[in-house]
Amino acid sequence: MCYKGYGAVMCADYWNDEEIERSKSYWIEDVDDPRLLNHLRTETNLERCFCDALAFVESHLGGMRGTVLELGAGVCWTSAIISRHADVEKIIAVDISKHRLFRLAPLVFRQYQALEHKIKRVVDSAENIAFKEDSIDAVVFCQALYMLAEPGPLLRRIYRYLKPDGLALVTCEHIEGPKSWRRRGKWWMRSLLSGRLAPKAPADDSGRHS
Repeated sequence: MCYKGYGAVMCADYWNDEEIERSKSYWIEDVDDPRLLNHLRTETNLERCFCDALAFVESHLGGMRGTVLELGAGVCWTSAIISRHADVEKIIAVDISKHRLFRLAPLVFRQYQALEHKIKRVVDSAENIAFKEDSIDAVVFCQALYMLAEPGPLLRRIYRYLKPDGLALVTCEHIEGPKSWRRRGKWWMRSLLSGRLAPKAPADDSGRHS
């Protein structure tokens, strides 16, 4: 999910290179392959982080419901979890990687007992998506927003797509340690107060920003 002018071609090449992908925990060969689940549950706390975010939505914001748009869906483990929510009718899972959506995601759906009929997978970048105003109930980013050099334009578009009571859920972004925060905290605060949510560091080969 890379904008034009911010490494979109590089990002697409990286995320569609199966040789690179095979070395990652997200690559699984069959439904009994434990690598992804071990990564999400044991090696990291990503699954817990995401589920805690959903629990917060449930207790404070009325719960996940209606039509959900997930940007940077990857292998769709998050979409799989969301699909099990009774009030969710449809999930549009968008990602730039074809093999993640159509080769790996079906295995992940089975691992998570997803309600697959609710999930529509779309190979595309965030810049190309377009929806009617007030048509989306929730937008989800999981390890995804940091793929944008300048998230502001996309977030403004998302605001228009969301219904008046809709929500945007940003989870599992890279967390910097306390030393880094002390060094950069004032810069981040100025950025937040000015409304300029633009990471300072350049992207790596994947398109990910610090």
